[in-house]
Amino acid sequence: MSILMENAAKGQKKSMLTLYEENKKKVYGFCNILLENKEKAAAATTEVFHGAWEAIEERGISTEKKFTEYLMASAAKQCRNILDIKDASGLKKSTKQFLNKVYAGDIATGLAELHTALKKLDPVQRYVYLLVNAGNMDY
Repeated sequence: MSILMENAAKGQKKSMLTLYEENKKKVYGFCNILLENKEKAAAATTEVFHGAWEAIEERGISTEKKFTEYLMASAAKQCRNILDIKDASGLKKSTKQFLNKVYAGDIATGLAELHTALKKLDPVQRYVYLLVNAGNMDY
């Protein structure tokens, strides 16, 4: 375990703040792309970091890279949970149209729009998002 991760696992605020500062823009940006809502993205980001500190020790996260991967997987799951709401009234018109097309069976259009959205993500975010939504990662 790196010294930074070890200190964060022990609750050292300086180490936790360093990890937060290194990752907050990635997590928030990822959530904002998926949710298309700054307030919901901020709330999701808060939830992700709230659970992250315990996960360092519980899951044996020993490196900054693994911590970032954990955060992105948690962010994808948090956003997916937010988007699984039955009332889509708070979603942008484009998101509603996308969800309606996908659930209505227009696979070609849905895949094209999904591909466009995924191209906006960096490779790690895209990888984690796809893994979580495929059900291959338990975070």
